[in-house]
Amino acid sequence: MARARNSGGGGSVWGMVILGMLFFVCLVLSITFYVQLQGARELADEADAELNRFATEGLRNDPAVLDLLEARDPVVAQLLDHRTRLRGLIGENVDLDDLDDDEQLENVLDSALHARVTEAVAQHGSLSAAVTALRGDVAAREQRIDALEQERDTARQQLEQAQERLAELQNEYAQTEQQLRSQLEEVTGQFTGHVDATSASESELRELVEQARREQEQRVAELDDQITRLTGERDELRREIRELVRREDRVAPPDVVLPAGRIVSVIDAERRAQIDIGRRDRLVLGMTFEVFDRDEMVRYQPDRALRGKATVEVIGLQDEAAMTRIVRRAPNAELRPDDQVVNLVYDPHATYRFFVYGEFDIDRDGRATEAERQRVKQMIRDWGGEVADELRYDVDFVVLGAAPERPQDLPPGVVDPERIQRAREAQEIFERYQSLEEEALAYGIPVLNQNRFLTLVGHYRR
Repeated sequence: MARARNSGGGGSVWGMVILGMLFFVCLVLSITFYVQLQGARELADEADAELNRFATEGLRNDPAVLDLLEARDPVVAQLLDHRTRLRGLIGENVDLDDLDDDEQLENVLDSALHARVTEAVAQHGSLSAAVTALRGDVAAREQRIDALEQERDTARQQLEQAQERLAELQNEYAQTEQQLRSQLEEVTGQFTGHVDATSASESELRELVEQARREQEQRVAELDDQITRLTGERDELRREIRELVRREDRVAPPDVVLPAGRIVSVIDAERRAQIDIGRRDRLVLGMTFEVFDRDEMVRYQPDRALRGKATVEVIGLQDEAAMTRIVRRAPNAELRPDDQVVNLVYDPHATYRFFVYGEFDIDRDGRATEAERQRVKQMIRDWGGEVADELRYDVDFVVLGAAPERPQDLPPGVVDPERIQRAREAQEIFERYQSLEEEALAYGIPVLNQNRFLTLVGHYRR
């Protein structure tokens, strides 16, 4: 029971403390609000006093003052504008600050107005004329004002249109700029990719070129080794050939060229001559012979061409005889019966084998060709000889074309496969030509050049 009473007394004390604090706060707020209210009243009184300096309460409700207050410009600015107009009306000689009251101001205005009217009447002759002139001036000024207002409105419209166009152009410029930036970024990306791809391709090509160069150098080295080996084998074979020839004790063929036939009769008037060989002796039309005296020894001489006193060509065939045409005759030469006719290829009792190599210029036009080499071979076949495919010991004559020039060595560092191949082929042709002469001498086979061969077969330029 005693504990309950103590608890109730403590709550009352706390309540009194809280009420006291609330009262104190309210008192402070009241004092503060009162002080602020007093300050506001003093400010209001000062504002009224300041306003009364410019206009009393009665003037504030005046319609003119209300118009000034409703106008867009400040009141002071409007009053200063009216003061300026008034000074222009009454003249610069009158000081408005010296006018004490409205009566003096009215007097001054009347005087100024009277002076203006007098001046207008003096200028126009009468008051009505002056009023009419002033009205005309007013109307002209109003028209001018209207025109200026129209120009201003037009200028404003043009300005608005220009601003709209400017906005459109700015928008278009922004869009174009954005598109160009996008295109630039795209092109830059493509260019970067292309440069990267080009760099990669260039690296690959460099590697391929370097690899090809190494392979070509290796191939050249291998071919050089083959050339060295084959050259050694060729020299060895040549030595073996010489040894075989020496062992067999071969004897060189005789240098006397036997006649193929003889002339039976001569018809000088018709440039004809009959010979004693014909179709049974394997004679063919078109075959040619060199004509020598009946007792002359016809010898094969490698160092010079042998030419008889005349050249005849077969134009008609019988079994045991043939008619020839005299196609060439030396000056003062006379053909007689029993003169001998000679052709190196043709022999009625034997068949000679020829090995032909090189290019020939039978037409004497300065161009040695493969086609003319075939003509030489065909000439041999047509006249009873044989053409060998290779140089062997059973070949009777070797016929060589124009000697090839010695090829120049390639400069160091050349790796072009085609150029190397051409140089190698030219070297092989040159070496083959030289080796044929050596092999023919080793076999004891006569070697004839183009001129000697054509002379000994009686060839002539048609």
